[in-house]
Amino acid sequence: MKHDTRPPFRSLRELVLKELQGERPLLVWDNDPKFASEKLNTILESEAYILDRHARDYLQDLASGLSIEDYYRSIANTRMPFQSVWVEAIFDFPDDGGETSVGALVTDEGDGIKVFSMLSVHGFKPWTPIYSGAEVVFHPDGHVSCSETPIAYFNNLMGDAGGLSVKDMLNDDVDKALRIGGLFAVLCAALARPKILDREAIRFLPKSEVKAQIAAGRRAPRFAPSVIRLSRAGRSERDAHHGAGGAASAARSAHWVRGHLFLARNGRLTWRRAHVRGGGDPTERVNYVTE
Repeated sequence: MKHDTRPPFRSLRELVLKELQGERPLLVWDNDPKFASEKLNTILESEAYILDRHARDYLQDLASGLSIEDYYRSIANTRMPFQSVWVEAIFDFPDDGGETSVGALVTDEGDGIKVFSMLSVHGFKPWTPIYSGAEVVFHPDGHVSCSETPIAYFNNLMGDAGGLSVKDMLNDDVDKALRIGGLFAVLCAALARPKILDREAIRFLPKSEVKAQIAAGRRAPRFAPSVIRLSRAGRSERDAHHGAGGAASAARSAHWVRGHLFLARNGRLTWRRAHVRGGGDPTERVNYVTE
């Protein structure tokens, strides 16, 4: 089934801020608004970035090259220029052509980087954020810790009613944080190469939009979202990676996939060795570095 790919919101952040300021926020449990209020205030004050598709693909490709030794440390040792950041990107459903927005609030905790992830499926109404049941902290020593969010209580109820494993749902939340945390870590590193990524300058939310938010009875975020795009040099580097056939052709043909870390269904972190994916004979892939 083909899903609608144009939801009535411009960004996931916009949808999250609207939901958190609604009558019954999902992050309020047992009439305790503390967690929801904390996240709302942080998102309202955070700088916000949206990755376009080409920048997203480029960063995913870089993240796939992380080894088991540096995967966690690359996240935990990320040097953030500010205490909190909102980051989001759109991903495709491989089977039916639909889309989903994936985002995260990333904060510098002093002793590690905390990731609180969420998503929204574009083609399914009502358009409501799906919040993670866990916040994950990546510590500099490679240790990873997590704490439950109010969504964990909903997950517990769903598990009891539907026979779902609460542990599996928690592992899934940790896995999402791993993926977007790794993407964010590589983003911070890539931003040090200004010729590769073009980042729109941070700007305050326009006064007209602030007035519209106030008229709707909501608080307005401090900053407008800034789009991060792949620059001309970045596109040249990407094309050199994939050859004249383009990324889509390279993805279909046989190619080597580097070893990577993933969370298995049994809840254990597993190292998947390098292997061949796709059809045909695998070819060597040359990596070019652009200063």
